[in-house]
Amino acid sequence: MPDVRARRFSGPLHRAAILLALAATAAASLGSSGASEDVASGQNAEPVGHPPGNLRFETIDLLAAANHHIAASSWTIGQVIWFDQEGLDLGRLPVGQRRRGGIPYYVVDFHTAPANEALVLGEGVPGLPPSLAHLPDRISVAIGANADMLYFMHAAHVPGWKPASSSGEEALAHAEFPILALVRLHYDDGTHHDHPLHLGRDVGHWLQPEPPAPLPNAALAWAHRFREQESAFAVLHSHALRNPRPDREIHSLEFRLPPEIRPGAYALLALTIARSP
Repeated sequence: MPDVRARRFSGPLHRAAILLALAATAAASLGSSGASEDVASGQNAEPVGHPPGNLRFETIDLLAAANHHIAASSWTIGQVIWFDQEGLDLGRLPVGQRRRGGIPYYVVDFHTAPANEALVLGEGVPGLPPSLAHLPDRISVAIGANADMLYFMHAAHVPGWKPASSSGEEALAHAEFPILALVRLHYDDGTHHDHPLHLGRDVGHWLQPEPPAPLPNAALAWAHRFREQESAFAVLHSHALRNPRPDREIHSLEFRLPPEIRPGAYALLALTIARSP
């Protein structure tokens, strides 16, 4: 299991204002013309897990940990691209440092070589094509810092996924949220804390019908309408985790798939930690 030393980018952020967004607002922000559009940064976010007061954010560069391309380019000819779905990828996702869902995130930006941009887990997931058989079931990312909050911009890929037939409160009332992945926080004193990521609550399938919307415990971070399929959107969500032990340094984060039932692959696009002043 690789232990990846991540680079961090830091900067103060005062009074981070998070705008509450409902599904209807998310749809309206994308417009109704059918043109290719992105959700504006900082909009369509819900205040899920945000502590009061000011925070100092550090974005984590996942270059060393990333193991999967998110878009096709002249550098990636012959390589597997974003779950090996021809014509459907994250090619419109802006890379580098930007604010998404009210949180600053850094997506790997590497223009001179075919660098991977996403950390993807998929070993043992039923229905994945043979081209994705190389995906691991866990990856560890070194942190080496204290944090009050952790933020994940991520997505799931569920083979054979179809949207639920019901919607709104009815869907939530009958919803079952299986564990898609686990995040294990390893502390410098040898202890750890496991945080489950539930499919449909904390992280969603990356391809969604109109309109893209927040999840019960994750803000809508970014969405893009595919020109080829006007009713389909590429979607990423932003999930917040309050660290139960902010007094201890986080040695590393270990992302892993559950040991038994694995409903889908997990993809991390960006990671940010935050501390109170």
